[in-house]
Amino acid sequence: MAQPWPELDAPGKALKAALEAFNPLIKEARTCESTKEYLGDKGAKACLDVPLVAALDAANKATAAFGAALSAQTLKRDEAELATLKPGTPGFHR
Repeated sequence: MAQPWPELDAPGKALKAALEAFNPLIKEARTCESTKEYLGDKGAKACLDVPLVAALDAANKATAAFGAALSAQTLKRDEAELATLKPGTPGFHR
């Protein structure tokens, strides 16, 4: 990126936070599954389901918000660049 996009700071920070919250939960769930720990814990790890699903939902929403903000900024950038190009030139039509 040639220019900073401060409009992406808040959605980017929210996405980072959501993924950081999700990461340890998914690691623990994957370890539990790969070691088959769930077979001997009498359902103790099932308590991970609620926070894992909530963290996944939050990460999904944060990803969508960041994607929407990025698309809006990309569109703004492209429209500004297009406004500087003369119709009929190769740059205008690419």
